[in-house]
Amino acid sequence: MMFEVNGGRLAAIALKKLGINRIFGLIGYQATYLFDGFDEEGIEIFDVRHEQAAVHMADGAAQVTGAVAVAVTIGGPGFTNAISAVLKAQTANSPLVVITGAAEPFKRDIGAMQEIDHWNMVKDYVKWSVEVPTAQRIPEYIYKAVQRAVNGKPGVVVLAMPVNILSEKVLLENIDWPGDEITKRKVIHPEVADVKRMLDLLSSSKKPIIIAGSGMLYSHAEEELRAFVEKSGIPVYTINAGRGSVPDGHELAFGLGRPLEGGPQLYGFKNADTVIIMGLKLNFTIGYGKPPIFDARQNFVQIDIDPEELGRSGRKIDVGIVGDLEETLKLLLEEVPNFSLPSFDQWKEELRAREAEYWQEFNKTYLGYSGAKVNPVELINLIQSELPPDFISVVDGSNALFWGLLLLKCTGAGHQLIGPSGILGPMGTGLPLALGAKAAQPDKTVLLYTGDGSLGFNLAELDTAIRLGIKIIIVVHNDGAWGLPKDTQNRLFKKRNYAVDLGITRYDRIVEALGGQGELVTSREEILPAMRRALEAEKLACINVIIEESIMSPGTRLLSLIETDNSGKADKG
Repeated sequence: MMFEVNGGRLAAIALKKLGINRIFGLIGYQATYLFDGFDEEGIEIFDVRHEQAAVHMADGAAQVTGAVAVAVTIGGPGFTNAISAVLKAQTANSPLVVITGAAEPFKRDIGAMQEIDHWNMVKDYVKWSVEVPTAQRIPEYIYKAVQRAVNGKPGVVVLAMPVNILSEKVLLENIDWPGDEITKRKVIHPEVADVKRMLDLLSSSKKPIIIAGSGMLYSHAEEELRAFVEKSGIPVYTINAGRGSVPDGHELAFGLGRPLEGGPQLYGFKNADTVIIMGLKLNFTIGYGKPPIFDARQNFVQIDIDPEELGRSGRKIDVGIVGDLEETLKLLLEEVPNFSLPSFDQWKEELRAREAEYWQEFNKTYLGYSGAKVNPVELINLIQSELPPDFISVVDGSNALFWGLLLLKCTGAGHQLIGPSGILGPMGTGLPLALGAKAAQPDKTVLLYTGDGSLGFNLAELDTAIRLGIKIIIVVHNDGAWGLPKDTQNRLFKKRNYAVDLGITRYDRIVEALGGQGELVTSREEILPAMRRALEAEKLACINVIIEESIMSPGTRLLSLIETDNSGKADKG
């Protein structure tokens, strides 16, 4: 018996064959056949209130699983609504496939509804963006899209599917399925000579460090990194989607690898004699690998799957290794016994001593506040004390972001998501990222720590969460202002403020009105009871905490100083 399906159903079948069992999207005429196909094939649909949230949710799912995720929009305004999210995901190297509808090609240039060449709007900024030509070829393009999203440096692929090919009927028996082989992640093996040069450099090093980034998650190299760190004794910092690859609490883990938070990592970055960058771009989030964060005299080793990333910032690279991180670390483990690496115990003890000094001074500075509002340091320490060790945190905002990343612990890759990750740096992504993370990891406790300003960007997705039963805990760092711009104004214009004060928004009441659990917290004593009730709740819970706005994080001050220095002196050291 011949089995006939339309193009929308065929797309769903192709996704299902590739093990993709959920999509994030917003329905509309051009996507109607796609959504009908998803329903027919049993693909879980997370329907949102705005297209940018669909892409952000897919981004969140990809970052906690290390696997490709799919978002769906209509063409025209649906896709243009999603463009910022598409570019954010690309600059963060999240493996996504974004499927969009499109107007019928035979109606081009006569003013058809939502007629716009939208896939070409982003072709210069994503890995691949193309219009699917026929219904018969939908599986071919979906398989190619997944292949391109996950291979090499991960990123975003956009597939535009005109509504006429989505409604067109095809016989399943006539489809030439590409096969799973093309979608497998292809391994790039490093040069043995390069690995030996790195180990030779380490043999004469006294103070090396490793900074491991998102490549750890997407190469699935966490076990190999831990083994190499333990075998070599080299201290390690983790950052972005690779945060927690060596879990906080490990004797060689020194926590967050982002210098922007102004934490104890700054001492290690400046005083190391050899810096090993693994799966991480040398962009502004890592100080470009240059002074004043690093020292120009340091030896730099960079390992990346993309040769174009080596020394991209202009930093001199002493050893560059092109290869998959898992394979590179396996080769390092094989070769380590052939080299006489010195003990780095004294360096490790020096870092621990400096770390202890940092936190002692930090506590003197930030825990002395005794005003009427809540101290953000006490807030984060208290809520963290109630969370399970393997919780997933999503952190968003400016001042709130810096506080959260500085203080929240992480015990596994894909367990800490930065709202404005990548060089695009958009705030307001935290809520949909957290919802996507929870959708992909339903058994994990997901905490969103967000500024009050940033939460407003995708506020309608509170309805999405409550309507679909996605339970996360939201802690709002509510200081009634845009924190970073206000601090910048205070420094540059002697406290002459404009366009930065927001007032206190009652996000707790908004959540309650939508059917969730909301609480307002105005004192330290209220934090723990509110957090325990949030953990026990069976629905989304929001704890709206009134924060003392004068307590600015070390990171807020550091970024404000760096970004407002237009002299070029910081770059020169």
